[in-house]
Amino acid sequence: MVAVDPKLVERLVGTYRLSPTMVLHISNEGGNLFSQATGQAKFELFPQSERYFFTTAFDSVLTFETDGSAIAQRLTIYQDGQDHTANRIP
Repeated sequence: MVAVDPKLVERLVGTYRLSPTMVLHISNEGGNLFSQATGQAKFELFPQSERYFFTTAFDSVLTFETDGSAIAQRLTIYQDGQDHTANRIP
């Protein structure tokens, strides 16, 4: 794990649409990121870098698309050999 600037963490927080019926809520709780998909449990996300995060709950990596100076507009989940892209909901 690496340390991530708290200002950057806040830029990743938001709601991202995975499908018409599923959204992913990314929250900041005490400086730690958490992920919760519609109808699922909340999982902590651990940083591998400023853009790459993983969870120990299951085998997946989340990549946030940001230039570091603005809020993330998209994320990609790599899980079970598949990529799932989700756009930020304004």
